[in-house]
Amino acid sequence: MEEQDIYQGLSKNQTKALTTEESACNTHWDFLSFSEKLFEADATMWLKKICLEQFKKEDYGKDMREWISKLISINEIEAAEDLLKKAEKKVDDFNGYRELAELSCSTADFKNNYAKKLYDKALEKAGDDMYDLEALIVSVSDKNYLNDNEYTKNAVKIAVENCIDLAAVVSLIKLLKENSTDASVIDVLVSKGQQFCVAIKTIHSEAYENPEECTMDDFLAFIENISDKNEIHKLLASCIGKINEDIFQFIPIAEYYHKIEDSKNAIKCLELAIDKCKYTFDGKEFHNTTSDALHYADRFLEQFDSYGEESNTVKSKFLQHLDDLTPKILFSEHILKDYNLKCGRFLYIILEYKEKAKKYNYSITLDMEKRVVLGRRFDMHFTMGHCPDNHYIRWHDNQEYPTRVSNAMDNTTQKFTGLITIKCSDNFENFIKNDEDYHELEYAKTYGGAEDFNPRYPNSKFLWEVSCKNGKINNPSASFSDFCSEEEVLNTVGSGKNIYDLDQIIWENSNVK
Repeated sequence: MEEQDIYQGLSKNQTKALTTEESACNTHWDFLSFSEKLFEADATMWLKKICLEQFKKEDYGKDMREWISKLISINEIEAAEDLLKKAEKKVDDFNGYRELAELSCSTADFKNNYAKKLYDKALEKAGDDMYDLEALIVSVSDKNYLNDNEYTKNAVKIAVENCIDLAAVVSLIKLLKENSTDASVIDVLVSKGQQFCVAIKTIHSEAYENPEECTMDDFLAFIENISDKNEIHKLLASCIGKINEDIFQFIPIAEYYHKIEDSKNAIKCLELAIDKCKYTFDGKEFHNTTSDALHYADRFLEQFDSYGEESNTVKSKFLQHLDDLTPKILFSEHILKDYNLKCGRFLYIILEYKEKAKKYNYSITLDMEKRVVLGRRFDMHFTMGHCPDNHYIRWHDNQEYPTRVSNAMDNTTQKFTGLITIKCSDNFENFIKNDEDYHELEYAKTYGGAEDFNPRYPNSKFLWEVSCKNGKINNPSASFSDFCSEEEVLNTVGSGKNIYDLDQIIWENSNVK
């Protein structure tokens, strides 16, 4: 190429400025930046010269492909083809062949003559590596590259032979849905996935290592691709029978039944979860934890609520189950002896030393019909950063006894002198729902976000609320007088003496494991 040819179409000032800039180029990045300016100036012959010169300096990689790509961008196809062949000779791995194949899809001629040959070599190098096979399938199905359904099908068939579990099938299906419009390609994977579903022995909630195991998320993601409703129900029934000890894996199944408007099986699934629950509390011996049960209570209740009266029988069974799981301390008849049960059954008694203290509230929960303190069981009691092999019951809502509360316990007069706030729920279901919303709100008040708080159960409210201090009623709710008198409250749950005695009983039993 004669030197004057590279300046064609440029003014003298442009030529001078670009020549000066080229002389200052030393690195790959310098020449790459310079080439962009040549492209903008439409100095195609000069740009071709730079591409050919810089290509010779590069080992195979992104840098080499960039010069080929620039030649294609200025329609120097013959020169680009020559460099493509030279680059191919320097390639010996999957990514190298795949990247060159993608580059060869830039023009129709390259695509027809080189792309599939290079993809074939990439496929050979991929072998049984699922990561490489997935990358190849994405590439050959991409509308910007090969976009060939028949070739994609062939690559999928090879990948299917190397799928070791349902998770791999789900991953491939997701990739194909994102990159291919040919449903028949996905059918191949669905058939393979069904085989894995038949072979599954156990459903887990988390990752697994055995091909005969599966996560619930993978299972549900897979059946979304099945059009045969009978087959879906068959697989769901099979899945239910393969759920391991984790009963809460029944919840996503029930939610899926709800999604497909099968309330009968959804409720049946929830009942099966309750019946299979192996969490037991026998005296002071605790065989497993209730914390998960309580944690998932909102999901169970939300499911039941979505079915209305249809689920009442199973809901009652679940509530009874939660009640049975709840640790309890029986308190003597002389404590709160004058409390009228007509006032309400379930009570929150919230103790505060300083009003409006920015601290998560300290509360005691009572079932006044059974005359028991309700506790919460936790998996482990962390001590000094360690997780000892034990369980403990939290009888107060706070894990630790707040100073502001202990300061208000007058041991001389045996009386609690701080503010006593009482909130009442009429039944166990509302108690649980109020508990959820109340503590989420308290958390938001303490740590921020109270102004944006939306209750999970807006239709579930406390029967009444009131605060007491020094024998006086403060801030009663509008509904308070509908259920009880000031005297009834002040003489029982609003009495500092009764609160002191109640607190003593709790601490006497706080070492129960």
